[in-house]
Amino acid sequence: QLLINLFKNAQQANPNTQLSCQCYFQDQEFILEIADLGPGFANLDNALNPLFTTKVNGQGLGLTLCRDIMNLHQGNIVLSNYKNGALVTLSWP
Repeated sequence: QLLINLFKNAQQANPNTQLSCQCYFQDQEFILEIADLGPGFANLDNALNPLFTTKVNGQGLGLTLCRDIMNLHQGNIVLSNYKNGALVTLSWP
């Protein structure tokens, strides 16, 4: 569900986007980075807050659910923008 939500968000932000994924082990954690070539996150400060959305028909639950799933696995989700789009970094022990 977590990956479906992230992939769906990327596609909705830019229907022609390309995703890249990188997985590695660092400092006793598994890291999965998912990057897209979209416009990036419009509001990083609120993106993980429940019911916050920048989409006309959004409900503001997708990224919050991703955060909750990561928390259930003692993991973390970090959202950031970079020169070519959005980057989501998932980490867990």
